[in-house]
Amino acid sequence: MSANSGDFTFIELFAGIGGFRVGLEALGGKCVWGCEINQHARKCYAENFLEEQGGPTSNEAGGRKSSIPCKIDGKVRRDKRKEKLAKNIRKVEVSSIPPHDILTAGFPCQPFSRLGAQPGLSDTRNRGHLFLEIVRVLKAKRPPMFLLENVPVRQPHRHEIRGV
Repeated sequence: MSANSGDFTFIELFAGIGGFRVGLEALGGKCVWGCEINQHARKCYAENFLEEQGGPTSNEAGGRKSSIPCKIDGKVRRDKRKEKLAKNIRKVEVSSIPPHDILTAGFPCQPFSRLGAQPGLSDTRNRGHLFLEIVRVLKAKRPPMFLLENVPVRQPHRHEIRGV
């Protein structure tokens, strides 16, 4: 990775609609892999970035056209690539993730937010455990950098994570 040229690769865990991707591609980065489980976010991401998956054409409630706003910067992106978007990070073999310079992740905030009960890794809905999936990928792939996004009211958590 060259700091001057802007040429670097990145992956997106919990990609959402591709916010990290838009920002990092504007800096010269290339997304080499992504993962998102939310069906609505996946449809929007696909419409903007993925040639093979195409855009949202129907919802699961009966074939109506999607009303999900999928435009980024007021337009649907036209530089779509032939790539896949993994769905469930818990089912991903880390060996299938390509090498990358930066790992990005916008992981679920509910278990860590100051606004809630803050169960963290003890979350009964297992959302807190998704943070451990980031750790799993980081430990296996060892990218030089990682960038995590959460909510502004997130505070340092009382659960200690060792070995990263």
